[in-house]
Amino acid sequence: MYGPFIRFSVPVYPGAQWVLSLPFALRYRVAYDAALSRAVAGAFVRAVFSYYRHHAKEAGLRGRAHTGAVTIIQRFAQTIALDPHYHSLVPDGVWVVGKDGAPEFFAFAAPGADEVASVAADIARRVARLCQRRGRPLGGCDGEPGDDALAEREPALAAMAGASVQGIVATGRRRGCRVM
Repeated sequence: MYGPFIRFSVPVYPGAQWVLSLPFALRYRVAYDAALSRAVAGAFVRAVFSYYRHHAKEAGLRGRAHTGAVTIIQRFAQTIALDPHYHSLVPDGVWVVGKDGAPEFFAFAAPGADEVASVAADIARRVARLCQRRGRPLGGCDGEPGDDALAEREPALAAMAGASVQGIVATGRRRGCRVM
């Protein structure tokens, strides 16, 4: 028995799944640094929200545009290799509070390839600034020697995690070879 359940209904809105993959070295970092992982997720979602708010402004919507998301951090790839990445379900549109105080949903067309590329560039800028603010310019987030708390505390675990995110064998006679 799992305990009591609360049932509720959620209105259906058009939406999209946004997925953020990371460079190998940053995957390694967010795999063990929960604070960095949360911060990267926040930068990702804020960039997507910014896109929708900008879209609302261009559409001439008056008032503050609101949106929302459900984001899940998936820690592995289909091959069960260590691969932290983010999935966000986001409505394709915004809510604007009307004069009567009730929110009204304004749907937008799904983003095109150029718009997705623009959001990706915004995410990259935000994550680079995030690393810079934490005293780890992207080089530091990419695993500069001497800046790896996991390797200092748990060298074997760090070696395994590093190999896994790169898709290479960590131990044995095939050490350093690509996983088959």
